[in-house]
Amino acid sequence: MEQTQEDKAERKEVSYPKFIQERLDRIPWKELETSYGIKKDYILGNEQIARQLASGQVTDYVKCYAKVGSLTVIGPMALQANFRNDKVEVKHFTVNPNPDLSVYGDALRSDKVAERLMDTYEFAVKDEDGKTIRKEVRHSFANGGSPITITRQNPDGTETKTRCLVSFDGFVRNRDGDIIRGTQKLFLTPCAEVQTYLEKVAPSMYGHEFTPEQREALSEGKDLYIEDFKTKDGRTFDAVVQYNAVLRQVVKVDTPFWRETVRKRNEASRTTSPEKKTGDGAKESAGKKRSAASRSETGSKRISHHYAGASHRRSR
Repeated sequence: MEQTQEDKAERKEVSYPKFIQERLDRIPWKELETSYGIKKDYILGNEQIARQLASGQVTDYVKCYAKVGSLTVIGPMALQANFRNDKVEVKHFTVNPNPDLSVYGDALRSDKVAERLMDTYEFAVKDEDGKTIRKEVRHSFANGGSPITITRQNPDGTETKTRCLVSFDGFVRNRDGDIIRGTQKLFLTPCAEVQTYLEKVAPSMYGHEFTPEQREALSEGKDLYIEDFKTKDGRTFDAVVQYNAVLRQVVKVDTPFWRETVRKRNEASRTTSPEKKTGDGAKESAGKKRSAASRSETGSKRISHHYAGASHRRSR
């Protein structure tokens, strides 16, 4: 069958960390090439996609083919590898033209979760001179904010209920504005797996060690406001983070609360002396105090639950 991936004469040799390389070695490459036309060298030569695949993430687009009944569909698809003990399964996902908020064929039952998944805002992409070159729609949250329960029938007639976080795999564009990823589908991660991930794989982020309470909150889908993140050169910054079931990791998110925080910070910077440094992620040197109205905290966990001011959009 004709290959759908171009054979590039020269592909850069990439050296991967031991953990990534060991996982890549476990991928059933022959099966992928036979079934989908996906070549091992093509993936290994694309560092971004190779790392996503080894990490169990939904990948950027890969041009491949898939059989649907008697038809062969050729085009961009996403891959995801599931590493279960000694077995590795690689799934492929076609791209939906419209958002699909179904879970295993059934419509998502929680309106609250659906509203959060479809909460969007307009983001201005700027060039190096600060001039807006285009505007694009982005999602405010990395998951639905609270778990959903998946019920499955066992062969013996009993049921197994699993609490999962759900994330929407929306379109992502590169610097040039081209869509490079996004299936427009929902992806799940069991809450228990998120807790294990936070305890054993990623107990810290940007130099901040998550407390047991923060790990619990993240595994329940909450978005956390953290004030003491640090850059590689030691500068302190703040951000809101949340677990993403598509990327299978904790990520920074631009929630309505965070956008309002940045807006107020920038507004204050325009009315204060030039000695004060401000920025989207930096604190003012003399302005570390923030009003209670600009953030919401629950005890020491600093969990934000902001819905006010958000433009909720629900696709059906």
